[in-house]
Amino acid sequence: MYNRIVVPLDLSTPHPAAVGYAEVLADRCGAGIRLVTVSSPGLDHEADEEMLAKLTDYVAGDDVTGEVLDSNDVSGAVLDATGDDGLLCLETRARGPLSALVLGSVAADVIRRTGHPVLLVGPSARPDPPLERMLVCIDGPDAADALIPIAADWARRLRLWPRLVTVWVPGAPHRFEDPEAAADRVQRSADELASDLHVDIDWEVIRATTASGAIVEDATRHLASLIVVAVRPHRHFQRALGSVAIAVAHAAEAGVLAVPIDRRS
Repeated sequence: MYNRIVVPLDLSTPHPAAVGYAEVLADRCGAGIRLVTVSSPGLDHEADEEMLAKLTDYVAGDDVTGEVLDSNDVSGAVLDATGDDGLLCLETRARGPLSALVLGSVAADVIRRTGHPVLLVGPSARPDPPLERMLVCIDGPDAADALIPIAADWARRLRLWPRLVTVWVPGAPHRFEDPEAAADRVQRSADELASDLHVDIDWEVIRATTASGAIVEDATRHLASLIVVAVRPHRHFQRALGSVAIAVAHAAEAGVLAVPIDRRS
């Protein structure tokens, strides 16, 4: 499924929640874990290399390595380290719009630049995820087409039980014509998954005032430790800051698998 799980670290803590997710995923899919940190070219990396070597001792796994990436481009460096056959497991920290604009958001930049799923692990995520249930969020027909095959693959290979939802926010723009169209598409997606996995699939259309809040609440109520969402990267930085995926990752106890599905916008 994946050959490596790449976890970027800032070296401030020995075992962030992102490492906990990497441990479970690596164990279930037989992947190695690669801890990385990014440092500017020309600097002395000896202290960072020693710290990474020590941190690998805290990580459970048969194949755990650490490496300092020599680059001024943090997002590009970690994406290159992940490659096409790895999964990037990225810690993302809650920031207000102003601080994110000033400091930059690696998570938002990564999502804009990659065509592969990225696992976002926020500040509220559990460090020891059971990874038994996943919540798949369908916010349009394109999301259904893209996410259902991924949900089926993760469910089958990683022993995850999926639940499907779409959130209907009255007065907000939607990719479905109306709640009935949303319900029809989500139900058909649930039936498709049920046929593939040979299990019953729960689904629901949730009416709420905000999509991200409803997703976080539903994931908590149904004990999901993984939330799968579609992201449509946009060149405009403010749009990236407002993405549902990052908002959910900042608030949820679950990790968020952000799946880019449209790179034309």
